[in-house]
Amino acid sequence: MSTTQISVSLIVGFGWSAESNPAPQPDGSHSLTFRYLPAGLWNANHGIVRAHINNAAKVFASFADFPVDLIPAEPTETAGELTDAGRAFYESCPLYGRFEAREPWMTWEQHRPNGEVAWQARGNNYDVFMDQVVSQWPINEWASLLLEPWKDLLSSSTSGEEQVLFMQGALPPRDAPDADEEGWSKGLDLPRADVQEKVQFPWGPGKVVLISCDEDRVKACRKMEFSEEFQLLLCSLAVRQTADAGFEWRQHHVWRFEIPLQLVPRMIKWTESEGVVHPGIWGVRSICPTYSWDTPQVKFQFQSEIAGWDTVAIIFKPLDSLDPVALARYEHDLTHMQRPRRA
Repeated sequence: MSTTQISVSLIVGFGWSAESNPAPQPDGSHSLTFRYLPAGLWNANHGIVRAHINNAAKVFASFADFPVDLIPAEPTETAGELTDAGRAFYESCPLYGRFEAREPWMTWEQHRPNGEVAWQARGNNYDVFMDQVVSQWPINEWASLLLEPWKDLLSSSTSGEEQVLFMQGALPPRDAPDADEEGWSKGLDLPRADVQEKVQFPWGPGKVVLISCDEDRVKACRKMEFSEEFQLLLCSLAVRQTADAGFEWRQHHVWRFEIPLQLVPRMIKWTESEGVVHPGIWGVRSICPTYSWDTPQVKFQFQSEIAGWDTVAIIFKPLDSLDPVALARYEHDLTHMQRPRRA
């Protein structure tokens, strides 16, 4: 009897597996366990992840002891396996999910951050199945857990609260769910990531990070190698000193990273460690959805006589691309924009 061979990812959403291959079980199935890792231990290179875990275990006995906002330096060498202490640290991390394969089905058991089993589902096409897994609730709960120390940088929902991942509701309940064999029903009718959110297997949600660059470092930074995911954008900066003054325009540079959500804290740490963050409190520093990252960033100052500015806007277009009509429109909108209430 022939068997199907599949290539299994060791990353599924916010879960990472310490095993290289699914382990055989007494019932003939093969399984992998995935555990949630702190933000500071994530990397696309599994050898670096293992090294991070081994190093963390030298200082912290368990996941509960590891500071949630700690982003340790990248290890100088990769690790082929976990040490005994590293294994113990890994086993203390929250259970994220379990993958099991047994002809003809693959089964995923999804857990919540509070330890509850959220749901179980099965499929027979690995790529299609796992694409669904990384977009379903409670992916937003795990995303919120990882970015909790950086939630002030997130975009806000209509309620004014920070929103790490915009979700769309579950499909309407069916009067008579389609029954399948062995007690399973067809379909996975759960809340899922909004259709506009960038969610791709294996990482799950992706985000855009925007950070104003120190203008004194721009010349040196321009020599770096850039890509679609790693850019130094030439933007426009509008500054009004007082509420009754006119706007002054000049160019401004902003770092743009389009990366998996798990890597966001490390990229923020990179800009800080390299000393390339603009020191002004008006600079942009935000985590945005990939579909609306280029919305102008506007800040108001209630004590302009002390701060030296009243309104600052960053437009994600080069200044030389804005004609007088475009500048006038931006200035009109900024002048008539409703200011936030003073707390």
